[in-house]
Amino acid sequence: MADNAKGDAPPRKPPLDDPVESSAMPSSVPCPFCDSDDTDPFATFGGQASTAQYYCNACRTVFEALRWR
Repeated sequence: MADNAKGDAPPRKPPLDDPVESSAMPSSVPCPFCDSDDTDPFATFGGQASTAQYYCNACRTVFEALRWR
């Protein structure tokens, strides 16, 4: 409490060392079942906020992938 008695602002946190460059979903990710790159985004969110759903055109499977690295 003594540190902030003068009304000074709290110290700022340092920026992240490795920030995420983009929050956009990749247009294609490799299919975990058949390793095909012929995949399309299916849904922006999967079972969790950090995942997105993709559809594999080769093996016709819907799968989830992490949205951010």
